[in-house]
Amino acid sequence: MESKLILFIVSLMQMSKKILTTKFGFFFLGISSTIWFLIRVIPKPQRASYPCMQAAAPIMSSMVIYLLSLSGSIIAYKKAKKNFLQAKYLLAGTFLVLTMVFALTFMVQNNVSLFASEKEVVANEPVGTGRGIFPGRVTWIFNPNVAKFNGSTGNYWDDSNTIQSESDKMVVEAIKNLTSQTNEADSWNALFVHFNST
Repeated sequence: MESKLILFIVSLMQMSKKILTTKFGFFFLGISSTIWFLIRVIPKPQRASYPCMQAAAPIMSSMVIYLLSLSGSIIAYKKAKKNFLQAKYLLAGTFLVLTMVFALTFMVQNNVSLFASEKEVVANEPVGTGRGIFPGRVTWIFNPNVAKFNGSTGNYWDDSNTIQSESDKMVVEAIKNLTSQTNEADSWNALFVHFNST
């Protein structure tokens, strides 16, 4: 009998530890992703379209919905109780319905696994829809003369360690390869004419 009781207590402790860990993880991720999202997006709203922000947004929104539904159900219940005691039955009923709506929102969980993409990605096969003059074309330019960082003076990202004229050559080469034009002016023209037409 005692061994069964000990096993029951141990299993109860493990279950409560798992629940607490899950809840702590949810709150930690929810609060940290909300703070990070707001810090990044408020100064520059177009950052909301960044992939990292789109990854943080569902976690943030689930935390916000969780808190709104919890606080909404508590507030609506208190209002319903207060109005019921004051014999305002219509208002009490309205707040009681709101309490149930918020409580259901709070309790209902969607445990469906979420994936970034349902499609299996295979090596060397294009993913998504090709865009541009030549849909899906990628151009790669390599020029070791652009950087003159010697490993000790300053940092490799400093402007003083980048040769602008070589960088300009790389951009011109890339735009020519992308548009299949032979000179810079025709390349830019082809790029923007296509962009404006689409």
